[in-house]
Amino acid sequence: METSKSLYRSTDTARAYPVPETVHEYRSEFRRDYARLIHSPSFRRLAKKRQLLPNDESDFFRNRLTHSLEVAQVAKTIALKFNHENAFFRHHPIDLDLVEFAGLAHDLGHPPFGHTGEKQLDYLMRETGGFEGNAQTLRILARLEKKQKPAPKANKLRSGGFSLNHDERPGLNLTYRTLASVLKYDKQISLNRQGTDKVSKGYYASEAPLVSSMKRHVVGDTYPGKFKTIECSIMDVADDIAYSTYDLEDAFKAGLLSPLNLYSTVDRMNSIEARKTFYAKIVDNVKAVYRAAKAKDIEAQALDTLRFFLLGFFDASRREEFEAALPEEQLAQFAIMSDEVCSDGYTRTAITSWLVNEAIRNVEVDVNLRQPSMSKARLSYDALVRIETLKRVAWTRLIDTRKLKIIERRERDIITTIFQALTDNTGYELLPDDCKELFEAALIDDEDDVNTRKRVVCDFIAGMSDRYAEGFYTRLKTNTDSVFLPF
Repeated sequence: METSKSLYRSTDTARAYPVPETVHEYRSEFRRDYARLIHSPSFRRLAKKRQLLPNDESDFFRNRLTHSLEVAQVAKTIALKFNHENAFFRHHPIDLDLVEFAGLAHDLGHPPFGHTGEKQLDYLMRETGGFEGNAQTLRILARLEKKQKPAPKANKLRSGGFSLNHDERPGLNLTYRTLASVLKYDKQISLNRQGTDKVSKGYYASEAPLVSSMKRHVVGDTYPGKFKTIECSIMDVADDIAYSTYDLEDAFKAGLLSPLNLYSTVDRMNSIEARKTFYAKIVDNVKAVYRAAKAKDIEAQALDTLRFFLLGFFDASRREEFEAALPEEQLAQFAIMSDEVCSDGYTRTAITSWLVNEAIRNVEVDVNLRQPSMSKARLSYDALVRIETLKRVAWTRLIDTRKLKIIERRERDIITTIFQALTDNTGYELLPDDCKELFEAALIDDEDDVNTRKRVVCDFIAGMSDRYAEGFYTRLKTNTDSVFLPF
């Protein structure tokens, strides 16, 4: 019997389109959704999209696929923890397939070149609905992937939708609860955002009817709060844990960062203003969860996080030895330990494992008894400060650096050149046949829907792997011996 305290409702497993195949008693609808994701082209393409460092620089570095696998594993562990420790979830367990799905799918919408590609596509689309990775993830799952053809309809979708008289794609036709597991931001992105460079988080206007239907099936029509399921909340926390720790390990391996660098991060800031900027983002993100926290306390704990990377790995006996040593001897020990972390796989693994396990141990849950599906996962205060500090270090010392900015400039040029080529006059003829059909359908539309045409091009570019985008650009701008690649 379904009660108000049930974590899952019968309507959660409804789909936008009828499922023709026979229902298997040995697997749930969420497990079926999981299988559809694993076998999708969009999921496979993640292997060719970088996480932090270029895929072809080393076979050690993570890509979007391995990152997603790590997020899924962390998310599943958190769900197991809640199901074991929390009184409510012991009796109403969180579905593990659904949580894993959220972890595996959360980065499907990332375009080539990561956040650089995201920002540039958003800039090019800012007057026609924008671009955002999470919004694109939902769009891929609900519209762009090809699983089955629905029955034709008479009406047409606008603002980025497709003409149903031509190629209407239902995506993977997932259950509403599964789609909800990737909806991180309950906000529609404005169709026209002139004058702003900041990427807007949310979902596209073209997916607004879907989101409304999703909410109706998962929480009903009267839920007053922000819509974010417990599975999505767990995935969001797991993502923060994974990329703030494992990305750090990649940076150590690459020699771009070391514990000694971390220890001196704040001191190396050139100005008081720079130090304020370093702490400001940490303070804002922590206070968004713990509103009563004081900025000075957060800053002090952030500094302790940086100190941890050297002092924290001395055992008690070595720490006494270290504290008794002369300053120059301490410096030598610092340097030796820092080098060990970067060169020794055992030490790197020990650090990342400790950080991940500590974070998982400190994930808490606020159970919403009126609407259990809207329960929230969050890191404890101490764990959140540590994670936010590591995220800020990665940004300050790796992403927002001259070395990577040079690469970013080239990547922005690649995205812009391809976009302009495909939207210029007869450039759509360079699109694959299925994308070309969608573009032509909008071209002959009575309303001459520019939004739809640009969205078709944007979808095509966003789906490219890093190497495919580079190859496409090369074919446009230089001579090549091959007549087959990259099309």
